[in-house]
Amino acid sequence: RDEKGVVVTRIEPSSPAEEAGIRKGDLIQEIGRKRIQDLNDFTKAVSGLNTEETVLLFVNRSGRRFYAALSQQ
Repeated sequence: RDEKGVVVTRIEPSSPAEEAGIRKGDLIQEIGRKRIQDLNDFTKAVSGLNTEETVLLFVNRSGRRFYAALSQQ
């Protein structure tokens, strides 16, 4: 498809991502309301995160799009 983003290739057990419901194969298209087109965008968005705050992810799972809240705590 023509969808942009970063594909999740693995999830660490008991990680904040697993607790937020993120799965292998999900396409992350936004982090903290910042559009993610590629790995470079992902790296920039992640490097600017405050680890004490909850982060909103926009996820595309096989055409089903939804927001997931990722808490680092």
